[in-house]
Amino acid sequence: MERDEKQIQIDLKLLGDYAERCHALAKELHYKEAEWTLEKNYETIEKLIELNQNLDLPDSAVGMLNYVCKEQPDIRESVEWYRRLQRWDDALTIYRRQEAEEGPSYSNTNGQLRCMFEMSDWESLLPLYERIWSGNDHQLQMASANIGMSMAWALGDIENMEFYMSKLPSSSKDKSFCVALLSVYHNKWDEAKEFILKAREEIRGNLVSRVTESYSRGYQLVFNCQMLTELEEVIFYKTLPEGDNRRAAIVNTWRQRLKGMQQDVGMWQKLLRLHSMVLRPIVDLDTWIKYVNMCRKSEQMTMARHAITQLLQDEANYLEELHCGDMQSQSPKARCQVYEYMRLKSQMLQEQEEQHQLLHSDGRGLGYLSSGRSNGLLATSSLDAAIRLSQQPALVYMYLKYKWAVGERRGAFQMMEMFANDYSRKVGFDLRSPEAFADHIDAHTMEGSHGNLDTADDARTIHLLSRFYFKRAEWLVSIQQTAKMAQEARAKASLGTGSESYSLRQGNRTSTGARRSRRGSVMVGTGIASASSSSGLAGDSPDMSQKEQDAEYLYKLQGDRIEESILESYRAATVLDRKWYKAWHSLALRHYVETQKYDEEHSSVPAGIIQRHVVPAVHGFFRAIQLSKSDTTLQDTLRLLTAWFNYSQHESVAQAVSDGLNSVSIRTWLQVIPQILARIHIKSEATSRLIKQLLVEVGKLHPHAIMFSLYVAARSDHPKRSQAAKDVLAKLHDLSPEVVEETEV
Repeated sequence: MERDEKQIQIDLKLLGDYAERCHALAKELHYKEAEWTLEKNYETIEKLIELNQNLDLPDSAVGMLNYVCKEQPDIRESVEWYRRLQRWDDALTIYRRQEAEEGPSYSNTNGQLRCMFEMSDWESLLPLYERIWSGNDHQLQMASANIGMSMAWALGDIENMEFYMSKLPSSSKDKSFCVALLSVYHNKWDEAKEFILKAREEIRGNLVSRVTESYSRGYQLVFNCQMLTELEEVIFYKTLPEGDNRRAAIVNTWRQRLKGMQQDVGMWQKLLRLHSMVLRPIVDLDTWIKYVNMCRKSEQMTMARHAITQLLQDEANYLEELHCGDMQSQSPKARCQVYEYMRLKSQMLQEQEEQHQLLHSDGRGLGYLSSGRSNGLLATSSLDAAIRLSQQPALVYMYLKYKWAVGERRGAFQMMEMFANDYSRKVGFDLRSPEAFADHIDAHTMEGSHGNLDTADDARTIHLLSRFYFKRAEWLVSIQQTAKMAQEARAKASLGTGSESYSLRQGNRTSTGARRSRRGSVMVGTGIASASSSSGLAGDSPDMSQKEQDAEYLYKLQGDRIEESILESYRAATVLDRKWYKAWHSLALRHYVETQKYDEEHSSVPAGIIQRHVVPAVHGFFRAIQLSKSDTTLQDTLRLLTAWFNYSQHESVAQAVSDGLNSVSIRTWLQVIPQILARIHIKSEATSRLIKQLLVEVGKLHPHAIMFSLYVAARSDHPKRSQAAKDVLAKLHDLSPEVVEETEV
């Protein structure tokens, strides 16, 4: 009846209830959405959010929540909505607001504990736990023991793990796993295996029924089984001798499993915590970087910061251990990293002492440099300083992206330039003449294929350096757009109040610290962070957002060279990684946009602009199409045709197209045959000849894709168009006479 647009004579709520009983989630969602259009109430909202989450439609769930907050302000927002969406920071805000209005309660405190734990906010969670366990609320203590156990595990605190484990109620579903975990820490293998088997038995009954309903509903239990399996593998790993090849096989298996897992931050966090029992985070750096990026993209910034802190701590501890051990037995790479780390550490300590900016001093120097910790965590204010000591460019790059994402854009950009300059100097790259570096890369690649360790490390640095410059270009584009939007908004506001039009004030251009080496004294400690937050330009309006203030500050630093800086950075990325589609696409697109912008503002495009933007755009699009591994090159191909046809009268453009035609697959042109045929009669003789040549090449391999359209063009009323199509048909007749004759019939 619904398909015939007839209303079913049954209450929608009843239909939704029956769909829920049958576990038909999609049908239930359909009926609940229909019910929402008739009656907008609290229960329906909560159910819609839950159903969208269960059906793996997080965007729909978030959209529903945003719609309710905007269009239905009379419906009070519920903390449960945010918990279902795993937006723990928003849920925590509501819990704290409720606590301020109504006072503390068991459910409120328990909810805050859950939110802080899910965000890995140990700094807030630890004092709260001290308050709970120093009080007399036994119910809250029993309820919080499970989270306390997980927190102690995350912090590597074995003593507290034993304490909270002893407080877990016997009915806790995680108790068997926790006992097995502690047994592994104490090297009691038989006891650990016994409790792993017991935990499996507890899962088995629910697993069968859930997976029978659907895999997605049983996924959490499947994940718990994977945790038990990997705990067994941890036991096996620990029993193997050092250097055994089976250890590497186990680690590789873990990485392969992670590739097939859902991109769920909580699940990845638990598995990495399990792996870190035998595998240092800094040794498994690539996996941890993926996890931090996942946290950043899902806006779980607290979890991302904690993971970065853990990585920096582990790297520092690892290098300190190597320095205190037998250095001669280490590899050349490890020795080089240790020496560089100790040199930077010594220099930074000296700079800090000279400037009287000691951070978290414990009487032995800098807290973050001399094992100073705050409840097992690196202090947040020390992250900028600690990253200067890192010997891992991938870790530095990941941290800069995190810093930009949390809104510290000024500091992130300045550090980006600082590190990019350092790594460029290390590999001998000059941003002002990037093309001269191509032969240098080839030489490094050839040497690296013969097993040269230093060359292989340089190759990885070069690969990452291309990402640094690409990200720098993207950030410059964002800075430019934000600054211009702020300028326009200020101009409108000024006009509205009758004041003078707003214009960007000339800032102090003497701040060149970002261009200096990180070894210099300008970037000391957290100087970047403090500069970005407290040393704003004179005259910054208090009603401007921090994002706009940072954008204007950086925009003024770049001055009139911002366009050239963007192109330089994209060009550097293509030179440093010549097989990276994204870099070539972005470079070509930027040249194309600059050409279009100039074309709109002027009646004609001079030869200088053609040589500076159009020709590089053509070369870039050809290279991007060639490197693309998918069939999603339509936009690049269309832009290439636009640049070609609009400026076909210029010999340099025609030559660039001629050079690039043989570099891409003939299949590239199949999706733009109508656009090519529309210009078959173009005035430029050189371009017309190239079009005919291209159509003939397409017709050789794919005659059926082009023949009918050519015959339509051959019968056109436009004489030049008709003649050009007939010329192509004549050449194709010599190559495939049967196909041409069949088409004529």
